[in-house]
Formats: sequence, C-alpha cells, structure tokens
Amino acid sequence: MSTSAANSADPAGARAPSSVAAAYAATIVFLWSEAVIRIWFSKGGDAVLRLWAARAGDIAAMWLAMSVIGLAAWAAFAFAWRGRASVGTRAAWTVALVVSALLAPMIGEWGQAIGI
Repeated sequence: MSTSAANSADPAGARAPSSVAAAYAATIVFLWSEAVIRIWFSKGGDAVLRLWAARAGDIAAMWLAMSVIGLAAWAAFAFAWRGRASVGTRAAWTVALVVSALLAPMIGEWGQAIGI
C-alpha cells in the first residue's frame, strides 16, 4: 500500500510512513548516544574521541560521534523498514521522541563535574 493510500484510509494520518519512522528512530538514537557518550566522558573514556586537549575538543568529538551514530542509525532503520508502508503511529513516535529529548540529556549529565 502506498503512503498516499495509507493516509487516505487514515484521514488523521496517524500511521507513520517508514521514512518518517526511520527519522524518528534515528533521532532517538542520536539523543541517547549523547547520554552514553557524556557518561563515558565523565568516567575518563574521552581519550579515544578527543580531537584536541581542551573541553571544546571533547564537545566537538562528542557531536561528531553523535552525528555519525545518528546517520548510521537512520540508514539502518530506513534499510530495515524499506518495504513497509508504515511503522507504528506518529503519536507513539512523538511520545518516544519527547521522552527521550527530556530524559537523555539529564541522564547524560550524571557524573559531570561542572554540570555541562
């Protein structure tokens, strides 16, 4: 079933097309990768990702790693769901995204000496 046929059967557009679901899922992975990398940095594991010896280097390395992880997650989800007309609902993906956007950064701050 095509996306337009799925949306015409569901006038509210509640079903999430696979491309939209892949974008939501990749964004959620991006957010949680920040939390994991921040906790890892706070435990002294930043030597592998350090671009230069300064706090700005750590932050740049973290954002670079998160971007690569998010892009790889999007490609993996898009490939896995390429034949499906929809994956879940937009409401469920939105709730998961909002919860992740609120919780992941707070969890990532655990153990940060200066709180950022």
